[in-house]
Amino acid sequence: MAVSKHGNGTVAGPVRSTSTGYEVRKPTGTWIACRGSCSETLRVETVDIFENNGSMSGYGTAQNECGIFGCLELRYPR
Repeated sequence: MAVSKHGNGTVAGPVRSTSTGYEVRKPTGTWIACRGSCSETLRVETVDIFENNGSMSGYGTAQNECGIFGCLELRYPR
């Protein structure tokens, strides 16, 4: 199950193993290759596809996925 980080709801889909790695199925029926995590790939490709910090570049891509340690933000002191 994938949970939106922006309040857009949740989505779930089955995962299958293929010769090239794992794939997760979107609600539309399309199978997509899992990138880092199948749940993160599903979240970014569905409920959070247009949540990209105001930029149209990178929407629905791995750029918007959180890593194995969660969503980390770098903050620099002023």
